[in-house]
Amino acid sequence: MTEWIRVNQQEPCHICHKPDWCTVAGDGSAACCMRVESTRQMHNGGWLHKLSDPAPRYISRTRAPAALVDFREILRNWQKKTSQDEIDTYAASLGVSVMALEDLGAAWAWPHSAWAWPMRSGAGEIVGIRLRSDSGKWAVTGSHQGVFAPTAWPDMPHEALICEGPTDTAAGLSMGFQAIGRPSCLGCEQVLIETCKRLGVDHIIIVADNDGPGKAGAQKLAALLKMPWKIIVPPGKDLRKWVQTGATKELLECVINQQLWKGVW
Repeated sequence: MTEWIRVNQQEPCHICHKPDWCTVAGDGSAACCMRVESTRQMHNGGWLHKLSDPAPRYISRTRAPAALVDFREILRNWQKKTSQDEIDTYAASLGVSVMALEDLGAAWAWPHSAWAWPMRSGAGEIVGIRLRSDSGKWAVTGSHQGVFAPTAWPDMPHEALICEGPTDTAAGLSMGFQAIGRPSCLGCEQVLIETCKRLGVDHIIIVADNDGPGKAGAQKLAALLKMPWKIIVPPGKDLRKWVQTGATKELLECVINQQLWKGVW
């Protein structure tokens, strides 16, 4: 079975040369590009390209303005059709709480056979929808990148976990922390900063995925922050996997407390 590795800033897609969304086969024989079409479409919505073939020309597509796509209404319709049993089953499969999924606005997007997660601007508006299934991750056409943030938030200054992706964010919320998620290890730094300001966050704990891109993205974000921060790297692949193996809020708090705050006070 072919192992697919996601692209990153250091090793972008061979086809569109972008650092996100796409993947490359572990043996280097092919790429799955989410932007450039080929004669073979894959289950995750991307297109297969044999790297032995001449590289196609990438032409950037103009996305529909966010104002023309009512993501809030699209999501509301999907939420209405998502049963409680579906939410319960999905939460159990991820190892997170039902409340975390509901607070993040997750819904079953039946036209795409995938779970939908709203992405928000710094002002809290839904500017896009991330889709996630067993075969991959992509976004509703016209989506803009944004953060994953819960609708319920304490009305007071506080710390927040900054996670990578919606399921890690759900894991953080399930542990009893306040959590905000980025779509990937890189990008959305300014949106995240605006979100923290809006929510009154004054201390940040960045939970990096335990790989090179995850750690590099955490350091890049930390360099832009104007508030105290810490970086935590779970012993497993990421925060959700750590939670699935038994990590508790008390354990994570112990790890956090072992580090000194850095950054601007």
